[in-house]
Amino acid sequence: MPLEGTPFNVVEGARTWLLISMIVLFGGLLVGLLVASLGHRSLERGLVSWFRHLRDGVGDLAGLSGRRVLALALHAVKESIHRKVLYVFVIFAVLFLFAGWYLDNPTTTREQMKYYVTFVLKASSWLTLLVGLLLSCFSLPTDIRTQTIHTVITKPVRRSEIVLGRVAGFTTLGTLILLVMGSVSLIFVVRGVNHPHTLDRGKLTLFQGDTAISEGHRHTVRLDAAGNGQTDEVAGHTHRVVGFEVEAAESHTHALDRGALRRPSDQGATSENSGHLHHIVVDANGNGATDHQLGHFHEIRDFSVGRPQDQLVARVPIYGTVSFRNREGKEVDRGVSVGHVWDYRSYLEGGTKMAAIWRFRNLPVENLRALAQRENGSISMEMTLEVYRSYKGDVTADILAQIELISPQTRRRSRPIVVGVKEAPHFTIQAIPRQLVDVEGKPLDLFDDLMAGRELIVEVSCASPQQYLGMAQADLYLRAGDGSFTANFLKSLAGVWLQMFLMICVGVVTSTFLSGPVAGLTTLAVILGGSIMPFMRDVGLEKMPGALESLIRLIGGQGELVPLDPNAWNTMAQGIDKVFRHVIVALTYVLPDLGSLDTAAFVANGFDIPLWPMPELGVRGVVLHLLLTIGYCVPYTILGYFSIKVREIAR
Repeated sequence: MPLEGTPFNVVEGARTWLLISMIVLFGGLLVGLLVASLGHRSLERGLVSWFRHLRDGVGDLAGLSGRRVLALALHAVKESIHRKVLYVFVIFAVLFLFAGWYLDNPTTTREQMKYYVTFVLKASSWLTLLVGLLLSCFSLPTDIRTQTIHTVITKPVRRSEIVLGRVAGFTTLGTLILLVMGSVSLIFVVRGVNHPHTLDRGKLTLFQGDTAISEGHRHTVRLDAAGNGQTDEVAGHTHRVVGFEVEAAESHTHALDRGALRRPSDQGATSENSGHLHHIVVDANGNGATDHQLGHFHEIRDFSVGRPQDQLVARVPIYGTVSFRNREGKEVDRGVSVGHVWDYRSYLEGGTKMAAIWRFRNLPVENLRALAQRENGSISMEMTLEVYRSYKGDVTADILAQIELISPQTRRRSRPIVVGVKEAPHFTIQAIPRQLVDVEGKPLDLFDDLMAGRELIVEVSCASPQQYLGMAQADLYLRAGDGSFTANFLKSLAGVWLQMFLMICVGVVTSTFLSGPVAGLTTLAVILGGSIMPFMRDVGLEKMPGALESLIRLIGGQGELVPLDPNAWNTMAQGIDKVFRHVIVALTYVLPDLGSLDTAAFVANGFDIPLWPMPELGVRGVVLHLLLTIGYCVPYTILGYFSIKVREIAR
């Protein structure tokens, strides 16, 4: 799964948040002083009013009552239900009723699980956010317009408790809606990707071998579990085999040595379902497994095919840091470019010194050792490699990738492991056995020799001359087992919940000083800006042209790499774009990064959502997502309190 997040520093990010919070705080205080002075037409009276509001604000925060906030939250829930917000379940049900028409299309079976998971998480997210948007932005302005707010503010409640009560109430209702949708979605995914296969025992071949020579010839036999079958045709005749005994034909028979029979590599296949079938390998008792097709396999017990395995998974990857070696053997940050617009992957030229080098540090060696004991003495290294052919030649021939395992301490190398790579981005699972052999032919232990010091180097190169292999940071990892798919699904729903909570906070705050429609549009703008945060960063940091420059290029039919003519109009357009770039950069520090809270891609691609951040990969993790949400919601809530504090809503 491509990870295109920007690497970050947690400590530096915390300092930036503190600095921005202080700037916004002092800016808000100055704006409040200016508004108070203009309202009283006197700086002195405005300053007195400003100090009074600050003093009341501190008193309100110190005197918050949990019981009153809870009562206001329950009132908000009842009010929302009265407004028939639960009709959203009707839309949800309609979506799921007709989703199967499109998600069960056999032409999309290869990505079926990905489609199911993405659909249910996006549907739950959009509907929950829609409910939160309508409730948070229109509830308070509607109450003020209809004067029903008087039934609340005439009670002994604080303005801060009104804001917190609304946020808590709408969040509670949204949480209940999300729990119902999430439960139905999980059942929908599990049932949707589950598909049965059957076996016809009479068509299976469990034994294969040759008969003894008789009448100057022998026959090859293929038998089922009971020893029944048919020989091949030799000398114009065949023999029937019953119970491992060859029946006579053409006035002769053949002896059959049961001990010499072997298990064939292709014993048969399952029935076809969901656009595919599986070839099987079982023993005489009918126990075994199918091959991998479309990212999954099935266990077989007593000739009965079980549920899909390795499909609804949550891989726990161990990532390393990648660097590259160029043609001269020097270490560089990236490989060569082959001209692709999407430059996520760097490429290695085959038959040269070029290589991609992954360094794994702080490896959980004991956990990997225990995993190897459960997995027949090996661990899994999973890779996604992309091919670029400088010449076609035999397009059916694989491009060869060469993998070497190196100890950082002793520099001992394993013998190269060669993997064939297909044309498209090729995902492969390479089993790394514990017992290896080094380049000198000496025994090499994966854990005791190569991972000594809890470190390991994996070096990948292209062994096909004049061809290229593409790879990126997240394209190679060690698989440290699997987590629970259900728990992973719930962690993704937690990201949806954080998005909803953020949006409710923004909606309630904007509704304290704006009308319902304007608050809705403002909140929608915040959501849109937060969803395209990477794009805004690229524009602000001049990684792509600005708006006016793009318009000029569009009208003139000029590509992004073609320099603009240095005339007055183009210079002025670039100058205006530069001013707006500073505004966009400032917005990236103020708007919440809602896109990072969307973790559906992890679940859809079968990867565990990490709890803790991985800064080098740009992955924040659940804990940091929670802290970021709190970091945004606290200032928003304070702004909402002071907005409703100075608003004359009781007249």
